[in-house]
Amino acid sequence: MKKSAQIFLALLFTLISLNVPPTRAQSSSDTARQQSSATTAAPPTDNATPPPRITHYTLPPDRDQKARAISTVRLRLVVIDLIYGLAVLFFILRAKLAAKYRDVAEKSSQNRFFQALIF
Repeated sequence: MKKSAQIFLALLFTLISLNVPPTRAQSSSDTARQQSSATTAAPPTDNATPPPRITHYTLPPDRDQKARAISTVRLRLVVIDLIYGLAVLFFILRAKLAAKYRDVAEKSSQNRFFQALIF
């Protein structure tokens, strides 16, 4: 009987400790802080409109104009770079310089990796 009473008390204590929410002792500074924040908070007014909802970011007009100008310049440079690169490759093929580059690379080294690097 004594053992069953100990088990019952241990079970009862466990159930009580699980159901009781933990409490935190408030210090006097916490209480004072809560009271001061309660007195300084302004009550909400009915005629105040909420701030507008921001759905996307926009640049100021002057910075937007500069960003668009830079974007246009970059696009033009990419197109010019592509055309220039293709023109140089076309010139190398038409002038048959690729065969000369190959001959120089083969004379410089027997290793295929270094030949490709030189070419």
